[in-house]
Amino acid sequence: MKNASLNKSIKHVNSAVKELHQAGLDIVTQLRSNSTSLFAELVQEGEAVQSRAITAVTTPVTRLRQELSQRVQLAPKVDQAREVVSDNVQRLENVFQEQFGKVLDFAGLPSQAELDRLNTRLASLRREVTRLKRAA
Repeated sequence: MKNASLNKSIKHVNSAVKELHQAGLDIVTQLRSNSTSLFAELVQEGEAVQSRAITAVTTPVTRLRQELSQRVQLAPKVDQAREVVSDNVQRLENVFQEQFGKVLDFAGLPSQAELDRLNTRLASLRREVTRLKRAA
């Protein structure tokens, strides 16, 4: 009676381990199948952001160049232009990071924390199976 209960527990734990393992494999399969299209989307979005950023940077810089050519004091305007370019580059980086995060969320990719919890649970179940096998 005790062995039947123990065998049933072992089968239950083994089944849970197999389900977790399959879930991990399913995640890897999904990542592989989505990686090409995800990369293409990221490249496309990056190119679009880059184009908008170049336009956003070029227009103020062009105006500033025209203004600089009319003035004798160049140093303060050059510094101002550097600040504008630096600010726009920072904005570009922020937009790209935000878009990249949205793509990852949209793809349904698990977070590192979720993967860590899954690995911890899997390790715990493996230890339990080993303990139950030894007890049997």
